[in-house]
Amino acid sequence: MPQRVHILVLDDDREEWDFIKEAAEELGINNMFFYDNHLALLAALDREPAVVLLDYQLKGITGKEVMEKVKELCTHCFFIITTGHPDLAVVIDLLNAHADHFLTKEPNRNYYDKLMTAIIEGRRVVSERIELAEEKRRATENMIKTAEYIQKRFIDLENRDDDRSGNSGHY
Repeated sequence: MPQRVHILVLDDDREEWDFIKEAAEELGINNMFFYDNHLALLAALDREPAVVLLDYQLKGITGKEVMEKVKELCTHCFFIITTGHPDLAVVIDLLNAHADHFLTKEPNRNYYDKLMTAIIEGRRVVSERIELAEEKRRATENMIKTAEYIQKRFIDLENRDDDRSGNSGHY
């Protein structure tokens, strides 16, 4: 099964892109796609990203709103929300909305290291989510096959009993 390793970045600060790219390239992460507007939603549909990195404060929409829309398209995505203006109520709201990770932007290398760690963790989590979904699908298939087999055996036994009693089931 192909692994989705694309990283979708939605941030309206294009200078931030350069810092993120540089930190990512140092770790060999180079399959990132950057957007600063609603086109990120179309990209999510097209690319099925593993990790979605969202700035909370965007022009005309919040990172939470984007996350909720992308979640409809991408059930296994790992969402990292960042902001330069942390507010405890916002953090709680994002975590309640099932953001996977939250980071406060800082103008230093430590922030980008934390961000890359979150991205690497996100890729691992997405692989596990996909694997778990596949295991659930296989288990469901096996349960259906077992139920069909049991139903068939039950019908066969009923028919055999009818044949032995001379009752064809018609009166």
